[in-house]
Amino acid sequence: TVRTTVNAGTGDKAQLLAGWWSPSTDQDRDAVLSLLATQVLDLRLVADVREELGATYSPSSYVALSTEPEPMVETTIMVTGDPAGMADLSEVIAGEVEALRTDGVTDEEFSDALSNVRRELGYVYQSDLVDVLVAHGLGDEQAIERYLGQEELIRSIEQADLDAFLVRVMPREPFVEVTVLPG
Repeated sequence: TVRTTVNAGTGDKAQLLAGWWSPSTDQDRDAVLSLLATQVLDLRLVADVREELGATYSPSSYVALSTEPEPMVETTIMVTGDPAGMADLSEVIAGEVEALRTDGVTDEEFSDALSNVRRELGYVYQSDLVDVLVAHGLGDEQAIERYLGQEELIRSIEQADLDAFLVRVMPREPFVEVTVLPG
């Protein structure tokens, strides 16, 4: 675990960044689970960070599959806010991540995340398919099949799958947290 604070920010806001890296065990499934995990983290952080700290904080998260140099799931939480509240913010984030590890996502979070991702896949499906065809060409059947399989794959994912994924991609160790304070 690495925790550090740097005085390199600009303006009057601070930023907390938390990150985890975990090997991907199934790239196609991890890509879809990453979409769901991002939704859950965003839903939870917006509701709980703002509610618990009662200030104007701007949380966001990003869970994504990277394939180079080897398949990894990268999880990042970023929150911008009051420099004086960064220690409290760190505790709230740690508490939320631990709650996800031990209790899993709520039924409502899973349902909302699933609906949001299904809607997102539906909206971007046609234009993304064109991008896949242009980038990989009609001859790259594996890329096309992988993309087309996302909708089918999302139907197979259950809440317990997402719970296990979150435990795997946000382990207690290793973990990196960087607080950027105004310079």
